[in-house]
Amino acid sequence: MSRSLSVSLLDIQPDLADVLSEEQRIEARRFLLPVEDVDKGADVARLLEESGAFGAIVLDGMLIEALQIGEAPTLRLIGPGSFVPPADAAPSMPVLGARLFVPVPTRLVLLGDELLIAARRWPWIVSGLHGRMLEHSEDLATQLAICQLPRVEDRLMALMWQLAQFWGRVTPAGIRVPVSLSHEVLGGLVGARRSTVTLAVRTLAERGSLVRQEDGWLILEPPAAPLSTEPKAPQLLLTAPRGSAWASRDPEELGPEELVMLIQHVAQTRIELAQDQIRRAREQAEEARAMRERAQRSRKDLRHGS
Repeated sequence: MSRSLSVSLLDIQPDLADVLSEEQRIEARRFLLPVEDVDKGADVARLLEESGAFGAIVLDGMLIEALQIGEAPTLRLIGPGSFVPPADAAPSMPVLGARLFVPVPTRLVLLGDELLIAARRWPWIVSGLHGRMLEHSEDLATQLAICQLPRVEDRLMALMWQLAQFWGRVTPAGIRVPVSLSHEVLGGLVGARRSTVTLAVRTLAERGSLVRQEDGWLILEPPAAPLSTEPKAPQLLLTAPRGSAWASRDPEELGPEELVMLIQHVAQTRIELAQDQIRRAREQAEEARAMRERAQRSRKDLRHGS
């Protein structure tokens, strides 16, 4: 690990400039944040502690967060522009352990005293960072929704489109995602066993949707059209402990038929939420698909002209 250079916060998070005046933007660019080169396999938590930073943002490269619940770990990729989870955060009750891995050489922008000085001078920078953290939460919600899709093939395609937001490149052949992931890692990302992922990848390759390349993946199929343009309001029942100040009255005990209806509503809500979460990825894919179609038409015109 070594300190390589410094960058302006407004260069890595351009949206923060929206809350500043033109004069403030010019002055704010003079505040630089240190960048740390992190080798493969490095201890990120130790790096942050030794540098005195309270957080970090991925500049380029990748981190993998592993949450251990039961036997199989749940994985999450952290790409450029994303915040690094704090190492000292207390895990939730079901989580047995959490750890960050560095699978490839990565550069991190350290958040420490430099950011605190800038935030003291321009407090609205904090609100901009808060907005980016909300986007980070949306990425987590999207991955959660992906894991709830019934078919593993659909989970993998939705995951690939999510990865394309960070690493995707539009090519004449399709959307190239230069991220080499094993079937075991893919299983940890979509909540499936390695053997199931292997069968799903084979199915996607046979139907011409996804092609495994030497250094990544090639997406050939756009996301499926959404079933509904607007999600339905979920029908849920909120209960509260007896004597709670938030409860106007004690909840009535559910009968067998009402309990069945509640279970059905919850199951339907999970499906609808999953569909809604991938809607954004589908919309973003439309532009990429249009570019691919234009490239295909251009190749046909060149062949006919020759």
